[in-house]
Amino acid sequence: MDTLYPKHIKAGRPKLLSSRDNWYLVRLVTVKGQENAVEARNTLENDLRKIVSAKTARRLLRRSSLTSFVKPQKPLLSEVNIRKRLE
Repeated sequence: MDTLYPKHIKAGRPKLLSSRDNWYLVRLVTVKGQENAVEARNTLENDLRKIVSAKTARRLLRRSSLTSFVKPQKPLLSEVNIRKRLE
């Protein structure tokens, strides 16, 4: 059966990572405990032999609703321990 429209040809540069690779990258950060995009990128390179830049990894994580932030510093001593030391 012939169609009215010609077959769509995909244009542009092909993606480096598949949707499965994107899922793996997100899992590395959320579940496996990778601290940042650079560590996740290095693990991705070692495990899947896919070479991507840290910027690409950051972009993919941002597309998956994971944004970067600076961790708040924990107090070196809790309030209870500060009072105990002053006594």
